[in-house]
Order: sequence, then structure tokens, then C-alpha cells
Amino acid sequence: MKLYEISIEWQKLLAMLEEIGGELTEELEVQAKGLIEATEEKLKAVAFVLRNLQLEQETLEAHAQVFEAESEAIRLRAKAVARNEERLSALVLPALKITGKIKSPAGTLYVHTSKNPVFAVDPSVCIAELPERFVRYTDPELNKSALKAAHKAGEELPKGVLMETAESKTVAIRR
Repeated sequence: MKLYEISIEWQKLLAMLEEIGGELTEELEVQAKGLIEATEEKLKAVAFVLRNLQLEQETLEAHAQVFEAESEAIRLRAKAVARNEERLSALVLPALKITGKIKSPAGTLYVHTSKNPVFAVDPSVCIAELPERFVRYTDPELNKSALKAAHKAGEELPKGVLMETAESKTVAIRR
């Protein structure tokens, strides 16, 4: 018998008891004992399930804490590797500027040049007077991503916004 069925049977038994004035007959007593036994068995089984769920929850929470710590360690390691790559790239950049590209079994090393617009405001212009989409308000500063998008779209930049092209050189490897 399922737990919800036991509950229904208890309700029926209590209704019958009420109908006969609350007097427990031998037949109702046998039914009640059977329901008590069935209820105890089901509740014992439920206790095991609940305990297993509690243990699983505790285990998963412990695993989550371990993985959080491990995740942070991996993130720190990834940052360290990125810094090492930047340092090594900076060391070989001057040599690659002279030699051009170098082919190796790992790939072709070459100097990659990217041109990004650099924006500034003419000192005679108040940055707060520029259109709102080109200004970020913390301490007023240029919204360079909006200016870059406007420049890329061919829009005229607001009066007083100066732009020059800055080159950056990085080492790239093509496979």
C-alpha cells in the first residue's frame, strides 16, 4: 500500500468510527492495527529516503566547496599562464619585427598589427556637454566604445572629440 493510500484508509477508518459514535469495534481495531503497521513500515522507509537525501545534499555541498576552491586555483593558474604568455610575447616581439614571420612545427609566428581608434577630448571642450551616449558618468569620461562604434559607422564625431589611430603589436601564431 502506498503512503497516500494509507492516509486515505485512515480517513475512512476515522469516518466509520465517527458514524458508529466513536466506539472501536473488533473489526475496526484489526483495521487500525493493520494501518498502524503499514504506516510504521512506510514511515521507516521514508526515514531512510530522507536520510539518504540529507546525506546526498551534504555530500554535494562539500563537493561544491571543493570545486569552488579548485575553480579559484584554476582561475589563478590561467591568469599566471596568460601573464607568462604576455611576457614571452613581449620578449620575442623585437626579434620578430626584424625577422618577419618564422615558421615552426607549432605554427607560424608573426607580428600582428591591429589599429584601434584612440579618442580624447579637446581641452577647450567640456566632456559633460557631449551627447550622452558618448559619455559615461562616474567621473565624466569618454564612452570610447560608443565613439568607436560611431566612427566605425562613419558618423561624424562631436565637435571637440579628437581621434588618432594607435597601433598595437602582438605576437600571433597561425596553425
